[in-house]
Amino acid sequence: MSSGERKLVPMCENETISLRVDMINGLFELSEEETKFMNFVRDTISKTAEDITKHAPSTCDVGRIIAGVDALQHAKNLFWDATVLGKDADNRKKRKM
Repeated sequence: MSSGERKLVPMCENETISLRVDMINGLFELSEEETKFMNFVRDTISKTAEDITKHAPSTCDVGRIIAGVDALQHAKNLFWDATVLGKDADNRKKRKM
């Protein structure tokens, strides 16, 4: 391999990719505080989705309402991912020290 070439690493060996696969498989530990936060996020976003759909007039476009609810689900997932990924980032920093 010449000095300008990059060595390709299989994605399964990439630490960042592996973490995300572990997240899908539920292979992470959370503190009580993190679990409470994730439950709070779910409860808050769930209530928001219920309130919005309960008050939406029947003249609203159903497809757009579905897209809005999907966006709320995506927001919940982002908060949950932030919790798991943030914890992992802390663990990586500690390992490097």
